[in-house]
Amino acid sequence: MSIDGVDGRGGEAVMASPVEVASTALGLEGLPKLHATNAENDAVLPVDKKISAPNRYTKYQVAVLSAAYKMCTKPSRSQHKRLSDALGLTERQSKIWFQNKRQRQRNAISMSQNDTLKEEISEMVESLQDAKYRSNILEIENQGLNSDLKRKAAQLEELEKLQCLLFEVKRTCVVTA
Repeated sequence: MSIDGVDGRGGEAVMASPVEVASTALGLEGLPKLHATNAENDAVLPVDKKISAPNRYTKYQVAVLSAAYKMCTKPSRSQHKRLSDALGLTERQSKIWFQNKRQRQRNAISMSQNDTLKEEISEMVESLQDAKYRSNILEIENQGLNSDLKRKAAQLEELEKLQCLLFEVKRTCVVTA
């Protein structure tokens, strides 16, 4: 079977599998040949009508490009040329599809990292609020303990004065007696 999908036996046109086309275009001939594909190859992927999309790819083209991406995320110029020739695209369309795919992959990784960071920050904020609450409780306890300490110090001072007075009274009594 050739890349263009024409059966060499003179029969009907048969669509090559996306993996086969991608491996041939990328020069990776070691992959096993597949004989059929169950995809609706001429169907256009559904596109959000609100977003302007100048280039629409068929499901088959996307399948081939995706298979090629799994094999090589950054094809050379000659690989882009072979892919675009096999799919009826321009080299620029092929190149831009790969650039967009790499960017979408980076964005997906970034978003997952952002979600992880948001969770970590949320946990840290919760921990900080808990620490502030415990700190306020400790400050209140500390104020109470300082108040008790001052009161006890004043009582001790009063007792020491009374002890001195009692000692003076005892001495005075012993002297007069």
